[in-house]
Amino acid sequence: MEYRKPSEDAVRYWRTVRLITFFTVGAISLAVCLLMNLDVGATWKYVVLTLIVVINLYNLTALILFPKIEYMQWGYLVEEDRVVIRHGLFWVDKDIIPVIRIQNITVSQGPVMKQYGLFQIEMALASGKFTIEGLKQDVADEIGENLKNRLYSRLAAREDEK
Repeated sequence: MEYRKPSEDAVRYWRTVRLITFFTVGAISLAVCLLMNLDVGATWKYVVLTLIVVINLYNLTALILFPKIEYMQWGYLVEEDRVVIRHGLFWVDKDIIPVIRIQNITVSQGPVMKQYGLFQIEMALASGKFTIEGLKQDVADEIGENLKNRLYSRLAAREDEK
């Protein structure tokens, strides 16, 4: 099984999303620090400031290291009867989605993805949603059409059996 990778622009997209998170959490942290000048106990100030430092260090690490590691882990495979998605950061999960169980296929693009020309495919099942992200438009459209055609052909074959 040879897994296909998302576009390399996905790393830049993930970094941008994490950068937005970093600045948002940083702004909230600054507001909390400014509010800490109110009359609260010294112990609570140290606890809150330590927590703020730890959270911001984690977000900085997530911004620098995690996208590259995530890209190395990410992979997807579209087979005749199933879609396999391998993803994760510390623990790698492998989702196996039977094509016959797919109820809806959506190809979409968010505002940050648009900056990098990336799309995602979301497959809705009765049990939940599964996403392949970081795809160029031609690849996303090809996978979406391919899955739709496989689903229709499997449904037609099922009807012929009845």
